[in-house]
Amino acid sequence: MDYKRLIKYALPYKGRFFWAIISMGIYSAVTGILVYLSKKIMDGVFINDDPVKAKYTLIGLCLIMPAIYAIKGIADYGRCYFLNYVAQNAIKDLRQELCEKLIKLSHGFYVKNTSSKIMSRLTNDINALQEALVKVPPTLLRDGLIIIGMIGGLFYLHWKYAFFIVVVLPVLGIPLAQFARKLKKASKDSMVQISEIYTSLQEILSGFSVIKSFCREEHEEKRFSVENKAYYNVQQRITRVDARTTPVMEFLSMTGVAIVLWFGGKDVIDGVWTLGDFTAFILAITQMYQPIKNFAQLNSTIQKASKVQSVCLKFLMRR
Repeated sequence: MDYKRLIKYALPYKGRFFWAIISMGIYSAVTGILVYLSKKIMDGVFINDDPVKAKYTLIGLCLIMPAIYAIKGIADYGRCYFLNYVAQNAIKDLRQELCEKLIKLSHGFYVKNTSSKIMSRLTNDINALQEALVKVPPTLLRDGLIIIGMIGGLFYLHWKYAFFIVVVLPVLGIPLAQFARKLKKASKDSMVQISEIYTSLQEILSGFSVIKSFCREEHEEKRFSVENKAYYNVQQRITRVDARTTPVMEFLSMTGVAIVLWFGGKDVIDGVWTLGDFTAFILAITQMYQPIKNFAQLNSTIQKASKVQSVCLKFLMRR
C-alpha cells in the first residue's frame, strides 16, 4: 500500500500523530521493563540466599508493578485515541474531496458508471481505507518497536540463542508472502463483486414497476443469486487464507521456542545459566509472539486497502 500518497491528508494532524508515536514508544519501553523485572523476581526474590534482601526486593517489585501497568495502560489509551483522531480526520477530508470531485465530473462519467458503484466507492471502499489507517500504523510502529526491543534484550541475555531466534524470524516471512499474494487477488475480486451486488440491487429497486409489469421477479432473483454467490465464494477464499495464517505462524514460532526451551533448560539445570535470565529470555520470546501474529493478520487489511486506495486515487485524478 502506498502511504506516501495519503500523507497529505494526515499532515494537518501531525501534532496528534507525534503524540501517538510517543505513546507507542512508551508502551514498547514498558513492555521491555516488564521482561527485565521477571529476571529480578526470579534471581532477586526466589533464588536469593539473603531472606531480608529478598523480602525488600519483593516489596519494591509489588509497589512498582501496578505503577508500570498504569503507565502502560495510559500509553495504550493515548495510542488508540490519537491514531483514531488522525485516521478519522484524514478519511473525513478524503471523503469530502471525493464528494467535491464527484459533483464536478462530466455527464459522461455518470453514463459509464452506475450510482451503486459510485456509492460503493464512497462507503465500503472508504471504510476499508479507514480500517487500514487505524490498524496498520500501530502494528508497524508499536509492534515493530516491541520486536526490536525484545531482540535487543535477547542478545543481552544470551547472544547464541538470540542469534538462533533472529535466524528463525525471517522464515516466518515465507508463508506471509504467499498469503499476501493470495489475499491481494481475492481482495480485488471482492471489490468487483460487491459493486455488482449494489448494481443489481439498484436496478431491482429503480425498475421495480417494470419487473412487476413483465413478471420478471424470478429472472431478477436468479440474476441476484448469481452475483450473491460469486461474492460469497470470494469471501470464503479470503476467510480460508486468513484462517491458515495464524496456525502456520503459531506452529513455526512455537517450534523455535521449543528448541530454545530444550537447550536453555539444560543450561539452567547444569548451572550455566541463571533461572532469572532463562525466564526473562522465554518471556521476551513470548512477548514477540503477539506482535508477529498482528503482522500476520495485517495482510488482509493491507491488501484490501491497497486496492481501495488505487481506485480512490484514480477517481480523484479523473478529468
